[in-house]
Amino acid sequence: MVEIIVVGTYRETRAYEAAGLRCFEPERRRLIERVLAERTRCKVLALTRPAYDALPAALARELRECAAPVLAIVPAARDVEAAARVAEGLLRMHEYHGPVAA
Repeated sequence: MVEIIVVGTYRETRAYEAAGLRCFEPERRRLIERVLAERTRCKVLALTRPAYDALPAALARELRECAAPVLAIVPAARDVEAAARVAEGLLRMHEYHGPVAA
C-alpha cells in the first residue's frame, strides 16, 4: 500500500511527483474511476482543489466522511520544496490518524 497518492492535472501535480510522491493525472472524464481505484491503494488520498471540485457531490461527501483513506485537499505546488513541505504535512496527518487497515 502506498502512503500518499496525489490526484490532479499534470501541471498541479508535477512538483509533488518531483518530491517523490505517486501522482495521477487522469483525464477529466476518467477522474471518478481513478479516484475510486486509488482510494483502495493508499493511506492518504490527496486531491488538488480543482480535482476535488470536479467530483460528484455524493462521492466528495463519501470521501470526507470515510475513515480510510484520509482525504486531503492540496494546493498546486509551486516547486519541489513547496511540494515536499506539503508531503511532510500529509505524512504527519497519516501518523495522527493512525495506520489504515489494508
